[in-house]
Amino acid sequence: MIDGSTLESDYATQIPGLQAENLDEFTLGYECLLGANSKLTVRAIRRDLRSSFQFGFDASQDPVFVLGTPGKGNFDFLPPPKREDTALEVAAEGMWGRGRYRASYVLSRTWGNYPGLFNSDFGVSSPGQVSTFFMAGQDENSTGYLPNDRTHVVKLSGSYATRFGLGVGTVFTFETGTPINDFAAGSFGPYFPTFVAPRGSAGRTPSLWDLNFRLTYNFPIARRWQMQALLDLLHVGNPQRAVWVDESHYLTLDENGNPASPNPNYKQPIAYQPPMAARLGLEVSF
Repeated sequence: MIDGSTLESDYATQIPGLQAENLDEFTLGYECLLGANSKLTVRAIRRDLRSSFQFGFDASQDPVFVLGTPGKGNFDFLPPPKREDTALEVAAEGMWGRGRYRASYVLSRTWGNYPGLFNSDFGVSSPGQVSTFFMAGQDENSTGYLPNDRTHVVKLSGSYATRFGLGVGTVFTFETGTPINDFAAGSFGPYFPTFVAPRGSAGRTPSLWDLNFRLTYNFPIARRWQMQALLDLLHVGNPQRAVWVDESHYLTLDENGNPASPNPNYKQPIAYQPPMAARLGLEVSF
């Protein structure tokens, strides 16, 4: 039996000056009333990553695995992590008679070489191990549009309650696609790739739209008891557009270390929007 446990104090003493992942955020906003029941909001946001913590591999050292902040100390074989989020949001919300509404538009850009603690290049939850920011040689072409960059996002929602207990609500979303990478297998295989072209420059996934409705009806059954029937219509229109594609362009390296074995499924969808569905429910509160 092997005891593989490690005390937190062991890491704390081995990495002097290490900081948890943190960022700077600046927000500038403006709000005003539009009549008696509506509000307009305009907000600008800028976030800049200051430091990160992760696990990496350095073939020039013994041991070859390092923990720390890329760009510092034994982790200097990778550049400092960079992530810039910039967004402008315009939103309006309010009431109109027995109805409520909210509408928003976001113009944004996410740029850098570090997608974050979540390994969003491959859709894997592996905090501290971003497989595109792991070893020497992955820095070339690694700066560009990050995985969740969506230039335009529009959201519309509304609800209306009738006098006889029936309620209607809807949510509509439109968002432009995310950037596609041109990956080649690294020395550890395609899961630890290099960038053939600058990050996020190989096109984009399709734009998405999604429409949902909810119908409710209240049954007054007692003074302290309430019952509500629910009918949800999800993903109306059944768009099922691709939300994720295969970004591995080359699956191996040749004897000279150059990309080889083109992937026939490159840019082919591997995940879609969920299909249209209906959900019927009953809620009882007391």
